[in-house]
Amino acid sequence: MLRTPEKKMEKLLHDLVEKEPCCRDEDCFCVRNGIDCQSDACSCWHDSHVHAKAGSAFPSVEEIMARCGNPNGMYTVNFNEIEVYRTNVLQCVPCSVVEG
Repeated sequence: MLRTPEKKMEKLLHDLVEKEPCCRDEDCFCVRNGIDCQSDACSCWHDSHVHAKAGSAFPSVEEIMARCGNPNGMYTVNFNEIEVYRTNVLQCVPCSVVEG
């Protein structure tokens, strides 16, 4: 069982690492090859490097690009707009068409 000071230090370390951009040096395949990261293929921009939980909004395009850290840049799309569009399309499609 961790004592309170250790828990605080662990939380502080987690928060500092979480804010640090990942793809900034030769450890990143994209940086090593001189290309942009791709937000749909790279998870460096995800919170704790996992996909967003259901019902929560994705970070903005600006936040995604800042989280990456690739000096060549990050190719991304607005995932929130895509989610809204998909939701609207799926609400409009009758079940008989989907079951087809």
